Amino acid sequence: MRPIIFASLLFILQGCGAAIFGATEITSLSTTGKTASDHVLSFLTGDDCSILGYQKTGHYCRSPAEIAQEQSLIRNAQPYCYRQLSDIVCYQRPDPQATTRTQ
Repeated sequence: MRPIIFASLLFILQGCGAAIFGATEITSLSTTGKTASDHVLSFLTGDDCSILGYQKTGHYCRSPAEIAQEQSLIRNAQPYCYRQLSDIVCYQRPDPQATTRTQ
């Protein structure tokens, strides 16, 4: 009887472990834009690893040099940047609605 109870408890705990892991991944993804696994891999490699980045660029991990080059290309292609409530937005042409306070 004891082996059956022990096996049942292991089976239940495996399910709980999977649920906790899934909840952790989803919570991390929704708050930081990266899964917990992405954070661990980024820490271990020193690169920026992201499943969402993979969907956009086709590369799961990118080095700091690759990120800097990408940001440089974006800045050069969109030279007119404006501060908004929580972010900086850049355009190829000046925004006629922008004031000197937002430029």
